Amino acid sequence: MTRRLAVHAVTRGGAALGRRLADGLAADLLVGDPVADAAPGARPFALPMREAVARTFGEYDGHVFVLAVGAAVRLVAPLLASKRTDPAVVCVDEAGRFAVAVLSGHAGGANALAEEAARVVGAVPVVTTASDAQGTLRVDLLGAELGWTLEDPAGNATRTAAAIVNGDPVLVLDEAGDGAWWPAGRPLPGNVEVARALDGRDPSRWAAVIAVSDRAARDDEVLRRAILWRPRTLAVGVGCDRGASAAAVWTAVASALEAQGLAPASVRAVATIDLKHDEAGIVALASRLGCPLRLFPAEALDGVAGIERPSAVVRRHVGTRGVCEPAALLAAGATRLLAPKQAWRDPADGRSVTVAIARAPREVA
Repeated sequence: MTRRLAVHAVTRGGAALGRRLADGLAADLLVGDPVADAAPGARPFALPMREAVARTFGEYDGHVFVLAVGAAVRLVAPLLASKRTDPAVVCVDEAGRFAVAVLSGHAGGANALAEEAARVVGAVPVVTTASDAQGTLRVDLLGAELGWTLEDPAGNATRTAAAIVNGDPVLVLDEAGDGAWWPAGRPLPGNVEVARALDGRDPSRWAAVIAVSDRAARDDEVLRRAILWRPRTLAVGVGCDRGASAAAVWTAVASALEAQGLAPASVRAVATIDLKHDEAGIVALASRLGCPLRLFPAEALDGVAGIERPSAVVRRHVGTRGVCEPAALLAAGATRLLAPKQAWRDPADGRSVTVAIARAPREVA
């Protein structure tokens, strides 16, 4: 996703440094009217600066102020809503010596933006969030760059982050992430233990648990109490009668996932036969799950090994022994199904939806 960044300056020296920053960061340069001539092409704003910042704060994903930290804090403080939604704020001093991450270091990306700004002007990045300073786990970013989804059903994110930086014992229950959340070759912090399964161990021995899992938390006490990262491990194959409603398709898939104890946030792809490329209910399903729709021709589906419930009727109509099962296998890169075909009939109009689920193979540790 392309970020929208803004660099702000109100002095001539700041405008000159701001031009370098804006060019290096591919950002918009916003300068006060009195010094607009010092930065041709910049977007001028009328003073006072407080009003200008209030107008533009929500337009951008990140803001770099060539300004004192205290002044920037006073400007943005009335505009803040939540660390999960506030844009990144970074301050660079007019001499270009330091780039300080001020606000939204993790979720908003200010820590990374400070490092980028520092590289552009040869400054020293200043990052003060504890996990970054200590080089340890960052609870709210652990799987973000991998496209994973964070769930915190028990509201434990703050407590877990505190346990990590305080050196308390923390377990990463990595059921489905294959260690991708931690840089290869880098030693883990001494207070962090990783396991692929609890194997009968008492979870109370750890101050906090971070789970990387595609399992639903409903019936699992450990998962209900953990910070949950949802990797995209599951492929859902879908077939349906022409015109099946979006509600019917969603109900069929949600029911199949629930029956297997799987989390919808871990679906990596919805898959079906290419004849269904315009099937509104299936297109809506992929959109709702936030994943791509994978389409396969009949000959590719019919040639897949691992179809458990073939149908002569389906083959007669569309040229393949099955749709949902082989589509799930191909989209997951799997050789066997996690859940074979199951059919659901819409009581409102009698149209049927078939669903199968496959899981992408895990890497061997």
